[in-house]
Amino acid sequence: MATRRDQLQSHQFMMQRVTSALIIHDTDPQQSPFRRFAGSAFAGLMIAIIVIAGVAIYGLLVNGGKKTWRSDSAIVLEKETGVRYVYREATNTLHPVANYASARLLGASVPVSASRNSLAGTPRGRTLGIAGAPDFVPRAKDLLTTAWTLCASPFSDGSGQANARTVLLAGRTPAGGRPLDAGAMLVRAVDDPKGTVSLVWNGRRFEIRQPEVVLKALAWESVQPTKVRVAWLNGLSSGQPIQRVPVPSGTSSFRNTATGRTYFVRNTAGDTQYYVAVPDGLAKVTAMQADVIRGDSQVNASGQPPEEIQAGQVVESRTVSFPIGAEPPPAVTPKLVPIAERDTVCAVYPTGVAQPRILVGAAFDSGSSINDTGGIGANGTPLADRVLVEPGRAMLVMALPSPEAATSTMLLVTEPGRAYPVTPDVAAQFLALPVTAAVRLPAALVNRMPLGPALDPARAGLPVDGA
Repeated sequence: MATRRDQLQSHQFMMQRVTSALIIHDTDPQQSPFRRFAGSAFAGLMIAIIVIAGVAIYGLLVNGGKKTWRSDSAIVLEKETGVRYVYREATNTLHPVANYASARLLGASVPVSASRNSLAGTPRGRTLGIAGAPDFVPRAKDLLTTAWTLCASPFSDGSGQANARTVLLAGRTPAGGRPLDAGAMLVRAVDDPKGTVSLVWNGRRFEIRQPEVVLKALAWESVQPTKVRVAWLNGLSSGQPIQRVPVPSGTSSFRNTATGRTYFVRNTAGDTQYYVAVPDGLAKVTAMQADVIRGDSQVNASGQPPEEIQAGQVVESRTVSFPIGAEPPPAVTPKLVPIAERDTVCAVYPTGVAQPRILVGAAFDSGSSINDTGGIGANGTPLADRVLVEPGRAMLVMALPSPEAATSTMLLVTEPGRAYPVTPDVAAQFLALPVTAAVRLPAALVNRMPLGPALDPARAGLPVDGA
């Protein structure tokens, strides 16, 4: 009678024959069907172990092996610590570098990651570079060429008083808002100790002198000026002040009337020319000057409106004139646009255009990189309180002191909102930036941004102070 052992062996023998028949189509092979596979797998594993061991031994013998960083063009980043170096082939020295921009100014442009073992044994030099230079240098495709915006944004301070801050949007325009167009607005800077009132019209600012007389004469004395800051006002180009017209007192030879009386002549084309009586005849004035004269009791005691006369009656003065000069105030008294206390007022500067468009009630978000400047530059220059730059973007700017200026200053503007002087040659050669992408903007606007150090290759090659 068969035992359990005999039955188990019989079952195993039968299953082996079935397996062999399925795999190699032979019920009675000379060796197990898996024996060759097991041997091949074992041999492959041993070969892999030998190869890995060989690579490891080679890496140890050559001290990490990778030496592609031994080039003046390499920006070397140590893997374990993140320390950034530039390599100088002439002295076989690794120099820590202050920032990425300094590395680019030293001629390095190819990032190379290397292990500590690979860098071991190479002499270290002093830290090179320009302290305060940016760690972000844009690619050509990262440059913005869009309009800039300078906004006066109202807010309530800790005491609940209405206040304003200046926000510079670099390369951005706000959403919505209604244009000022031919209208005008009165503004007063909250940080101006003199409390100067200015008229904003046609993208310019005009200081109002003797406001107690001029504002009343123009029927503006009841208008509450919009709160802004000096930095916002300084971003606008200034025109001639609006002030009292200095008419000499006495009697005029014209009709033997009192000086200060105003007249006008209307020609066949419908144009109107205003005059004021002076001692030896009539002197030309603008319609706005005529309004100021009429409301100035010290000049025109009668307060009578201008009287129409014929062109043949005019005897122009040879001794008195009131030239309006360059950038004159409005010739005709403009209409003031109503502005609510909570309205944001923005000046939008399209590139290449000297005068901005004024928008009232525009909105913008603070989702970009923000630089809170403190409002005052190192040399006392009024700055925008906040500068907003889109993350990962930058601008090349040509800052023009005037629209007709033959010379300008190039600056690289990067996040988080700082401008770095750079020459066109350096921008093209070392930073690989197309100078043709530079936007032309008024220096008065660009100066509202904090200024960083000049990006100078010679300075980048010097040790950082204290290093």
